[in-house]
Amino acid sequence: MSTPSSSKSGWTTLIWVVVGLLAALWSGGAWLFSSLLSWVVDTASASPAADWAAVFKTWEPPPWLLQLSAWMGWGDVAQWQSLAQALMEGLSTSWPWLAEALSWLQPVLWVLWAVGVLALLVLGGVLHAWVRWMIRQSQPRPTSPQVVA
Repeated sequence: MSTPSSSKSGWTTLIWVVVGLLAALWSGGAWLFSSLLSWVVDTASASPAADWAAVFKTWEPPPWLLQLSAWMGWGDVAQWQSLAQALMEGLSTSWPWLAEALSWLQPVLWVLWAVGVLALLVLGGVLHAWVRWMIRQSQPRPTSPQVVA
């Protein structure tokens, strides 16, 4: 039989484990996006967009990507390839200022990461307090002795 204190401990532990997992996913996504932004900035400064359009035009997708695309129902990989090529051709006019814009996006990304982690911590704290309050409310209250006059 579980006591109210062990029940509270289980619920609050579950809350903080879920908050920790969500924070780890959020942090991993921010790190991945930051790495992608760094790669794009480095690539943008090294080669013009016209070269990238040619790369997308001649790129042969690996067989596993074709199989994954068919299995996931994403459509033909050639359609995505032509979309990427058209995007790169369209970016060729804006490529020079893209590296400058991406350089200030990195700090913005980390500020958004901090706001997201802070929101997760606040949510965890609120849920923790709510569970403790609910458990306290469900416990029987001692009754005061009745005075008979």
